[in-house]
Order: sequence, then structure tokens, then C-alpha cells
Amino acid sequence: MLIFAGTTLATAFRRRRRLSAGLTSGVAVLFAGFAAKLAVSSA
Repeated sequence: MLIFAGTTLATAFRRRRRLSAGLTSGVAVLFAGFAAKLAVSSA
């Protein structure tokens, strides 16, 4: 089931470059936010 869902998502991302770029940017911002919070909280 997980493999079929992954294949479907991969196909959708291949067809929709803008969606893929947007989600990649969103994840990058999320990780940058986590890194900033970690840097501030451990100081």
C-alpha cells in the first residue's frame, strides 16, 4: 500500500513541477525554523 501511494505521489510531482518546488521550499523553511529554534533554546 505504501509503495503504491509513493508511486502515485512521485508521478504527481513529476507532472507538477511547481507543486514539487513549492513543497520543497516549504520543507526547507520548516527545517530552517527548527534549526533557529534549536539554536536559540540551547544558548
